[in-house]
Amino acid sequence: MDNYSILNQALEFLPHLITVLISTTALCLLFSSKIKFFHSYNYQAVQKIHEAQVSRLGGLGIFSTFFVCAYFLDNAILINISLCSIPMFAVALIEDLRHNVKPSIRMIAIFISALFFIIPLYQNSAMPQIEVAIIDTYLNNSLLLALILSISISGVVNGVNMIDGANGLSGFAISTILIAISFIAFTQGDLEVLIASLVLLFGVVGFLFINYPWGKVFLGDAGAYFLGFTVSTLAIYLFARNDELPSWGAILILFYPVTEVIFSFIRKALVQKKTPFAPDTEHLHLKLFFVLKKGISANWIANSFVTPCLALIWLMPPLFSMITFASIIGIWVGVLLSTLIYLGIYLALPKTNR
Repeated sequence: MDNYSILNQALEFLPHLITVLISTTALCLLFSSKIKFFHSYNYQAVQKIHEAQVSRLGGLGIFSTFFVCAYFLDNAILINISLCSIPMFAVALIEDLRHNVKPSIRMIAIFISALFFIIPLYQNSAMPQIEVAIIDTYLNNSLLLALILSISISGVVNGVNMIDGANGLSGFAISTILIAISFIAFTQGDLEVLIASLVLLFGVVGFLFINYPWGKVFLGDAGAYFLGFTVSTLAIYLFARNDELPSWGAILILFYPVTEVIFSFIRKALVQKKTPFAPDTEHLHLKLFFVLKKGISANWIANSFVTPCLALIWLMPPLFSMITFASIIGIWVGVLLSTLIYLGIYLALPKTNR
């Protein structure tokens, strides 16, 4: 399908995308209201940097419009992602409302959703091909690759949850990831992936209208999990359906959540000698927040300044991937530069002292 045809077909979906935007904004506005049910239990966590009690149901607004749109548009990709995400989303939503679900239960639910997504791809030999010299012949279309992809989805889900700690940060990071996926899908003439990415993108923008900069509603675990699950599965779809593209490009597209989860695991397990699943305040965005807070008296202003200050981390890699998506060398140059920038900023910030 040529670019002109796919552009015309994509434009036909514009009214639906506007409906997604308006609906998500309206739902997030509702969830941000003072209705008691939306603030059932006080939320306390070591990573919490906001002062007021804020609804954590923004993810429910995004998921609801995404789910309805999937069936209304009869888009196979949207439907499959929606159904596969239900176990993970349901468990995370209970956590957002009651704050009593063990991390191990949430991890199991995430992995179950990932397996629900990957197993049919494995059975149909429709997984992306990994370019690894010598072993790729044995790795591709194997049960081992299916397991690796399931673990990778779980990692991205947790990575997005980790970066969801400052106003707008995860929302803008996911938006740039979706823009990159949409652009690459457009260049490849992949209308289904393009439409699925745009539906989620417009939903996230609707959420950002209420979330940034004032932090009137948050994604919660359910929203962060769902966005992490959706962008990782969309990336798998993109590279599985367009096997002429180097699948390593997914690392550059998803750089921020992937790097956050890997770096946090190394920092906690190997350097600090503690469980990698324990929450702490040493994540990049939290370290930056406490530095900003020293010079800014208003908490919400310091909170909202974190996102633009980290633009090189969440904006550059996905945009760079839009230029280098067809070149393995270009992809790894982008990954290397992004990693050096991440480490440079992290090491330049002082240790958190709440």
